[in-house]
Amino acid sequence: MVPRWILEREGISPNNRNLQGLVDFTLAWGYVESKVMAHRRQGDSLNCVIFSQVIPKGEQFIDDVMIDNAYAAYRARYNHGHGFENRMRGLHLAKRFRNEVIKTFRDPNPSSQLRARAVGFIVCRLRNNLFHGTKSLHDILAQQDLLAVSAVGLQGLLVGLEPRLNPAEG
Repeated sequence: MVPRWILEREGISPNNRNLQGLVDFTLAWGYVESKVMAHRRQGDSLNCVIFSQVIPKGEQFIDDVMIDNAYAAYRARYNHGHGFENRMRGLHLAKRFRNEVIKTFRDPNPSSQLRARAVGFIVCRLRNNLFHGTKSLHDILAQQDLLAVSAVGLQGLLVGLEPRLNPAEG
């Protein structure tokens, strides 16, 4: 209902466009953030630092097709044909996270844990760019596929993180 209202107000035919990727990403982000942050200090919000803490380097992470799909889509999207540096700059990741993602993308066979960290870092930046950056509805509509892939990546991250978040239940 709200997506249709927004499209109509902007003069965009709702029959030709939808905001399902945005809706899915927003809902997935809110849900995953609530689960990950439930046992952390009140007032914190999910970010790259938190993902780096809950998916520590060197530890095994559950292989999950949802993470793998998001990772493959990101790797293809940010490969300029001559490397990853140029397109990764547009995400505005902190240098240490950007360098780790690029190193993981260059690795022909990165571990499940490194793939999960890369997905976590990228979804954080997409979320920040979406909610804090200046953008038009046309920009958001152009990113529906990316947002849909990111929602799937968030689902995979939660599947992998649940045993760490609730060790007594896992």
